[in-house]
Parts: sequence; C-alpha cells; structure tokens
Amino acid sequence: MTFSLDLTDVEVGAAINEPLPAGWYDVQLKDCEMKPLRDDKGEYLNVRMEVSVGDHAGRWVFNNYNLWHKDESTQKRARADLKRVCAAIGHDGNLQNGLEPLFNRPFRVQLTIDEGSNGYGPRNRVYKVAPPSKDAEVAQPWA
Repeated sequence: MTFSLDLTDVEVGAAINEPLPAGWYDVQLKDCEMKPLRDDKGEYLNVRMEVSVGDHAGRWVFNNYNLWHKDESTQKRARADLKRVCAAIGHDGNLQNGLEPLFNRPFRVQLTIDEGSNGYGPRNRVYKVAPPSKDAEVAQPWA
C-alpha cells in the first residue's frame, strides 16, 4: 500500500500510557469487564473512565474493584469504593444488572501516582471520589 502523509508539524505530547498528573479530574464511567485474578481464585471488575473536562479530556483512567476476591476484607473495601462512586453519581447502589446505570454520568476522582512494581511502570490510582464539578459535561446517550 502506498500513501502520502506529512507529520513534520505534528507535536508529540506525553505518551498515552504515561499516568496523568496527580490531582482532581471530572470523569465518566464508560466501560467495564470482569477479569480473572492472577491466581485464578477469583475475579475483579476493571472499569474504564474517560476524563471529560480540561487539558486531559479524552484520556482514560482505569480502576480495579476486587468485588469477588477470596479475602473478605478486600471485598468489603472494593464494595465500599464502588458504593462511593454510586453516591457521587447519585445512584442508590442497586447494580443487579451491571454497571450500565452508572455509564456516562459525571463524577470526580482524585488521582495519585503509584510508582509501580513487579515490572510494571507507574500508573494512576483513584484515591478519592466526589460529585462532579460545575464544569462537568454530561454525555448524551447517543454519543
């Protein structure tokens, strides 16, 4: 295949896999999936959030919730963390049919940077959750 493309005037910003700077971000939950734990003795929920406002709009933030972990205290902590997301969005927490009721609804997360270990590089970690800022955008269901 032959084509012509000039990228000489394109600025390359931070790599997409570099963590966002620590701080508060308006986000919306966009997707989730169940994944097996490394030891195959449980599953966790991996959620994908999109930054909706500011210089980093469009960037993704990921968070894991160990809702089905073998350790009960880990499960309790994950369920409390997910309930905080529900509260920030204004949802009662009844998620019998999945997380879809939480999709495309704005809320805020405070991100920190986990330096990484075991061969993994630095990544963002959701430290706190709060209701959306006044500038938060609400995605249209057809978007």
